Amino acid sequence: MQTNAFILNTAFTGAVSDKSKNPNVPYTVDEIVADAKRCVGHGTAIGHFHVRTDEGAPTNDPDRYARLIAGLRAENSLKDLIVVASTSGRHGQTIEERCAVLKLPMDERPDMGSLTLSSLNFATGPSVTSPDGIRKLAETMLACGVKPELEVFDLGMLSFAHQLIHEGLIEGPFYINIILGNQSGAMPRIATVAALMSELPENAIVSFGGIARHQVAAHRYAVAVAGGARTGLEDNLVLDRNRTLADNATLTQRLAAMATSAQRSIATAREVRDHLGLKQRG
Repeated sequence: MQTNAFILNTAFTGAVSDKSKNPNVPYTVDEIVADAKRCVGHGTAIGHFHVRTDEGAPTNDPDRYARLIAGLRAENSLKDLIVVASTSGRHGQTIEERCAVLKLPMDERPDMGSLTLSSLNFATGPSVTSPDGIRKLAETMLACGVKPELEVFDLGMLSFAHQLIHEGLIEGPFYINIILGNQSGAMPRIATVAALMSELPENAIVSFGGIARHQVAAHRYAVAVAGGARTGLEDNLVLDRNRTLADNATLTQRLAAMATSAQRSIATAREVRDHLGLKQRG
């Protein structure tokens, strides 16, 4: 992968975004697959996926994940896409429920799984995972050959990443998503970003995402100092201060344009797979 390559990560759905606020939020397998095809056309290399019921309720149902992953991999244009399955516990799921997607049969198993490195509060409520719960998720990923997508919202989470490395529960190369703009987490400010960058482990690719109105600011920092950025309707439902409704393809296209305008090349999924040591599927 070129040294100036920039990795686009699209977070399609999330566990909270819903059609009542933006009808472009995809719920069904068909909606998510169609969205993924559009975003890959704009350069998405990594897709961060939650599953929902057809009515939009969040779920960790492994059968639902299996249907989604099979649907994605059945499309020629998506064979290279790196599939990240969320292991979110934001709605009170048990660790066993959150681990289920990691244990799917190999042809339905995700390439990566999200691993948030602490509990935290969002505007709508807490997301709780004990230290031992995080270790259990990491152990399961290691045993199942699923690379963690490390999710970081503050400096303390990076400290815990170093602890997991020390314990041998996560292995490089590391892919770290730093999400800025959560009301109880790190904000997109120069001093904050510098502090976060100074605490990264060796052999890590860092990506920045931003929540709601902080998304563009986070992307500017990403283009300047990071290996990539995360976008998508999970994090932000609107395009501008006029609250123009966004869609995943438009958000991805905007991020790609920001990167290329700064002379960053857009990394292909195959290049990212090679860099992270993931199996090629195409």
